[in-house]
Amino acid sequence: MRRSDRNRLCALLATLVAFVLACSPPADPPPAKLGDASLDREAMKQAVAEALVISDTLDRIDRITDLMRKVDAGNVEGAMEAYEAAVDGLDRDEVRLFANAWARIDPKVALERFAKWRAPRVGRSAISEVVFFWTRRDGAEDARIFALESLGTDRPEGKTVRNLVVDATVEGLAAAGQHEELTRLLSSFPADEGRRWVITKALLQFYRAGTAAPRAWVDSIPWEGDNALKIDALQTALVSLAGVDGRQAAQWYETVEAKLPPGSFLEQISETWGARDALGNLEWLLERPDSKGRHAALRAGAYHYLRQDGPGASEWIAARLGDPRVDAAMRYPLTQYLISVDLEKALASAERIQAPGDKIASLKQILVMWSRRDHPFVERYMAEKGVPPEVERAVRGMHAVRKKQLKQADAIAGEGEKS
Repeated sequence: MRRSDRNRLCALLATLVAFVLACSPPADPPPAKLGDASLDREAMKQAVAEALVISDTLDRIDRITDLMRKVDAGNVEGAMEAYEAAVDGLDRDEVRLFANAWARIDPKVALERFAKWRAPRVGRSAISEVVFFWTRRDGAEDARIFALESLGTDRPEGKTVRNLVVDATVEGLAAAGQHEELTRLLSSFPADEGRRWVITKALLQFYRAGTAAPRAWVDSIPWEGDNALKIDALQTALVSLAGVDGRQAAQWYETVEAKLPPGSFLEQISETWGARDALGNLEWLLERPDSKGRHAALRAGAYHYLRQDGPGASEWIAARLGDPRVDAAMRYPLTQYLISVDLEKALASAERIQAPGDKIASLKQILVMWSRRDHPFVERYMAEKGVPPEVERAVRGMHAVRKKQLKQADAIAGEGEKS
């Protein structure tokens, strides 16, 4: 995964975590008792069929929910017949309600039937709900094995469905707080982007119980476990937490920092924390030991600060450029900001950039812009300062293009006057 993609994923995860924390109830309530008002098979079939065609979304879901609380072993087949007759027009929420109700009665039978549905999109949602419910009710291993065996591994859609089963199992284990089972399952997968995505799903379930719940699971994972699960889970959890509570993430990081390679995860943490508290992020990063990771994190954090408060951030960074580590990481972002507000200050800053690539890029931008208003000055500057050849070519190339454009514009204007 490219760095930009990973950073976008980090930002998305932090947003999702904030949403989950804001919307989550204090605890997962016990399952409601179903079948309180008995309907026979035919009555249930007719009632569900009528409910599924109600046009208003809220009224339809309310009616279906009420009926699903009355599903029992004697009428579940009637509900299934009504759903199967309308399956092509169903949405996922309607199906998940029925899947949840059937899972309370017999999850194995429910999985067998949903696996054979002719509408795979809603069928997958139903399978996911059954596995999720079954897993939360202490049937994690049975649910996962039975689901995989029922669905088969040879069908073209097998991989998608199998991933769905794993996702639902992981979410169920997290929701039930089954740390050891969750660790055992995730440790069996290789450390790749697929597993990191599943870890994210688990963390979102943990966050429903508050910010302490994800840490409790991650801290329980052995450092020497299979497929480096500890590192993957720790990174994902720290980065997501940094987007919600940077100080809490920082305190957690400090407790494990000595066990990690220098600078681990700091850039990703900076991307998420910096978006919410740019200055707090930078102040904490300056206390971390020097490393490539910290250098990248300071650079990312400087961009966030400059975007949020350009004048204040530029003053804060400029006051600390005497520190070689700050100069190396933050002068380039500072120069980029200055280009938009003061070319003279930007040029003075660009001259002192240490990284050759960053310096060349900045000089190109500045001198090309300056050339538009005073090309002779830029030529004198390049002759006196001895800028890299790439900069000279860029400046003169753009100047030649502008001259050609002006000449063409004058020619068109002249033709217009003659006519």
